Amino acid sequence: MCTKPFKLEERRLQSYELGANRELQENATQLAYRDMNTRFLNMERESLQGQGQEQEQKARMQEHLQRKKQLEAAWHKNTRGQMEGLKQRAASQNNKEKAYYEPFSLKELEVFMKNSDRGGNSDEYNNVATDLELYNRLEGKAEENESLELLSRLNESCDTYLRTRKKSPWGSSGKIRRAMIEQISEKVKLALSEKQSKLQTGMEESYSALQAQENEQTISMACKAHFDLVYQCLQGTIQLDEEQRKKLDRQMAEVFEKLRDVPVDQNQSKSIPTQFFNAIGWAAHLPKTVDSIQNEDLEHSPMHRKAFHSIEPVGDMKDATSLAQQLIGEGQAGTRQFYSDGMYGRGTYLAVRSNVKGANDEATSEHCWSYGKKQGAVQLTMCYNENARIIEEGELNLLVARKLSVMFPQIAEKLNRMRSALRVRQGDEMMTIKAALFGFNTVKGSNGSGDAKTDYFVTADRKALTIGTVAQISLKEDDGYLNNDNVYLK
Repeated sequence: MCTKPFKLEERRLQSYELGANRELQENATQLAYRDMNTRFLNMERESLQGQGQEQEQKARMQEHLQRKKQLEAAWHKNTRGQMEGLKQRAASQNNKEKAYYEPFSLKELEVFMKNSDRGGNSDEYNNVATDLELYNRLEGKAEENESLELLSRLNESCDTYLRTRKKSPWGSSGKIRRAMIEQISEKVKLALSEKQSKLQTGMEESYSALQAQENEQTISMACKAHFDLVYQCLQGTIQLDEEQRKKLDRQMAEVFEKLRDVPVDQNQSKSIPTQFFNAIGWAAHLPKTVDSIQNEDLEHSPMHRKAFHSIEPVGDMKDATSLAQQLIGEGQAGTRQFYSDGMYGRGTYLAVRSNVKGANDEATSEHCWSYGKKQGAVQLTMCYNENARIIEEGELNLLVARKLSVMFPQIAEKLNRMRSALRVRQGDEMMTIKAALFGFNTVKGSNGSGDAKTDYFVTADRKALTIGTVAQISLKEDDGYLNNDNVYLK
């Protein structure tokens, strides 16, 4: 595992918060997971131990406790109006029995959970409530694989609550709470079982179809199905026995090799990462687009700063406008992402000002023009949004060495040995594929460390980006940052 698991967890939670809190509904509170879920709190506490940060740790825990009291009070107040309507739909008159809650969806059961007031909730109760809230808020927004991971965590919290509570609580409120969570647990287990079974069946059926007839469609379907199952195994959401895991490892490595024969779009780079991201569907995702990046966009960015990307015209192109339009998904219908070559895997490379003193957006933009020296080069301004799942190069290398290589050695070896036919650069071309196996769509490279004022990022999924459609076009060779004009991509 990574040496800094809290850092990864906190970064992912920040993205969840940005997405879930962007458009809060009436009477809804911000996500409570950060302040009330012991899975996160324990990781945070451990990250501050043994570093001379006892005072910070104590202050942080006091802040969480204060927020817990405020959030619980808001939960009770905000759900009162909803409760009367829900009670009329109950399956029985006895709210101390699991059957009473059977007609309600998980979103409605979240209302019951938040409305229950015992003068302060236990950690185990709030773990269920916050995992349920997180799952419900991100339903339809998170990737299906990520959603299944959140569902698995909710299942774990339900099991812990029911295991640590009496089967027949003495008090009325205790019986009500147990009945609610028993019903939540039953619904979650059913959904989890169906999704897990579907993944395993999908892997088996897609591989059988591939063996029966090998073509672009069957290879791509097998790649997506095997990718989904590998991801869940790496997350611990699905447990396979040794024989099943070795079979998945062998078949996925075989599918990677077959990807070489899959065609790509005419305006894409012929490379294994392109073929892979086409197959799993990420290449078809589109970015968010705005006229220009505003403070509101930066507020909803996990990095709160702008990013820049330059594109040079190729061949006999007059300028790179059409290539920039491809990046934002404009122009030719169905245009998929172009995966550029680079040090940290293939994808869209961005320059972002670092935390070094003196770094600024203007200097970063100027530096980025060094990748667009030709006349007619285009530079886009953008930022990462709540869909970004960012991992640093060093963190990823540790995950690969300590997890992927241990659980799926054939996949790891295949990715380390594979090389696209036109590969000319140094670095790990497959890095963005490795990141995707762990659920990350963006890699932060290490070249921007030390005294460098620009950090380098590469993104394999345009959904992670919010892009300004009023870009800059270079009017003179080598002087893009001095001689440029607006170009409108939409």
